[in-house]
Amino acid sequence: KAWLGRLQAQDVVHDAEGTAPVVALEQMVAREIDVVQFTSVPSVPSEHQGKLLGIIDRLSELKSSGVNALVLAPICAQLPGMGPFGRAALNYFSPNPSLASDNS
Repeated sequence: KAWLGRLQAQDVVHDAEGTAPVVALEQMVAREIDVVQFTSVPSVPSEHQGKLLGIIDRLSELKSSGVNALVLAPICAQLPGMGPFGRAALNYFSPNPSLASDNS
């Protein structure tokens, strides 16, 4: 294993022929969320709290408030206790493993 871990290849079925939703910049309603804080609420199942998967549990809430774009922070691997907010990016190309729903 690599020091920072590695991503497992997965066979994911998706509609490659479909088109991605396009939102004009003038129509964009973006919300920046801290993944851990946003998902650490009673309405999110305990196994999803503090995880990226917990965002899905609150998507209808975001959509009903008009949000059509998300900015997720922090999601990259970090050095704890460093930086102005007590965290500093270790590698911008490595997702934070603590946000995964499991270690597989």
